[in-house]
Amino acid sequence: MGYSEVAHRLLLNDTFPSWGYSIRHGATTIWERWDGWTEDAGFQTPMMNSFNHYSLGSVGQWLYEYVAGIRALAPGYARVLIAPEPGGLEWASATYRSVRGPIKSAWRREADELRLEVEIPPNVSPTVRLPGQAAVEVTAGRHEFAAPLPERNAG
Repeated sequence: MGYSEVAHRLLLNDTFPSWGYSIRHGATTIWERWDGWTEDAGFQTPMMNSFNHYSLGSVGQWLYEYVAGIRALAPGYARVLIAPEPGGLEWASATYRSVRGPIKSAWRREADELRLEVEIPPNVSPTVRLPGQAAVEVTAGRHEFAAPLPERNAG
């Protein structure tokens, strides 16, 4: 919905309520509820307390589409945009296993640059855009990019 800055804050914040709070307490999946477990109250009722809840798949989708930057522009990932939004993170890496093959995006802050490595399978038309840069059309295969480091903020 265009609130990437808010989503990055929820990811990086490690106090309750936030995704970072869950991570700080051992989560490796998206919890059904912010208060599925808290330091103050412990576990909530087991009947309404999934620690791997699909209904919040939109969070995982945001991580793939905006943090890693892998976005489908056509059905079956025939066309993709790789456009990561680093926010306050140091690095991210993701692989989406599309019907056409694995699509990989990995970026890292390095010195005064944002460095991006992508791998695109055959039969996919990719466009790559680093923050603050113009989009470029590339071919299938492995490619590396670098751009000046964006301002360091939450979004």
